[in-house]
This record gives sequence, C-alpha cells and structure tokens, in this order.
Amino acid sequence: MLRSARVLPLVALVLAVDISYSMDRDEQELQRESFAEAFRSPLINA
Repeated sequence: MLRSARVLPLVALVLAVDISYSMDRDEQELQRESFAEAFRSPLINA
C-alpha cells in the first residue's frame, strides 16, 4: 500500500535592509523589530 508523501513548498526569503544613514534611530529600530516579528510569524514557521 502506497502512502502519499507530504510535499513541502520551496521557499526563498530575501531581506533587503537599508543600512544607509537616511534612517533615524527610531526608523532603524522599527525595521529591526519588524524583521524579528516576521520571523516569529506562524505563516513563516509553519
């Protein structure tokens, strides 16, 4: 009897980070917090 194999999607994640000084400290903090929140998302960690 054959069991169906679970096929996982291939996902590529690219992060583009603004490292210039055009952002102030608050904007840089928001960017870092947003990246961290995205990685904790159940959609990413499913």
